[in-house]
Amino acid sequence: MKILKLSSVFLLLFVFCVQSACAEKLIRKLPVFAVIKPGKISTLVSIGNGIVHKIFFQLGDQSRPGAVLMEVLEKEGIRPYRNTINGRIAKIHVTTGAATTVGMPLITVLDPKNKLLEVSLSTEEARIVKSGLKVVRKGDGKVLAEVLKISPLVDPDKGSVTSYLKLLAPIKERIGEILDLEILIPDETECAKVVEISDLGLYTSGWRVAFLSGDKACLEKLN
Repeated sequence: MKILKLSSVFLLLFVFCVQSACAEKLIRKLPVFAVIKPGKISTLVSIGNGIVHKIFFQLGDQSRPGAVLMEVLEKEGIRPYRNTINGRIAKIHVTTGAATTVGMPLITVLDPKNKLLEVSLSTEEARIVKSGLKVVRKGDGKVLAEVLKISPLVDPDKGSVTSYLKLLAPIKERIGEILDLEILIPDETECAKVVEISDLGLYTSGWRVAFLSGDKACLEKLN
């Protein structure tokens, strides 16, 4: 009797699978390249017109908040320019004796330990990427970061949207290097069939690719 009941259950499951094409779930993996950027950066700009009097730090030097980085001789006297963050001198925009004007950049400080990832998305990708989505290294599977924010503006020249990722794990790569990543998108589309990308040639008739995820493809059956 038990064997008969189990057979009936398997028969019902088989009929259901035939009718619904045994829908499968597949997490969409959006491949992206991320540029490592400084999470904290500060550029001091000239408040008035003058002449650079002294520069107290060199490129790469460590500096704390409040430290006088340089002095500029102005009409009112010598004006000190103080650091605002804990970090290293990344760029000195002027030299001793150089003339300064209002708004001219003088010196840039960044924190090399505080890193942020910058990603360029197409407008279509920006519509499906949301804050909080997890990000992994390509081929790794371990969560490395999460989507922090997405710019509401589209670059008029490139037609791309900038997104920023917050690191959840330390990385050995330096600022300026590029990481090969994947954004995990829980797609609501149910796949009628999940196949290897290399096998897509077998499904050219009656099927449509809903999306790609790594080396797999989510297929929908055409009516």
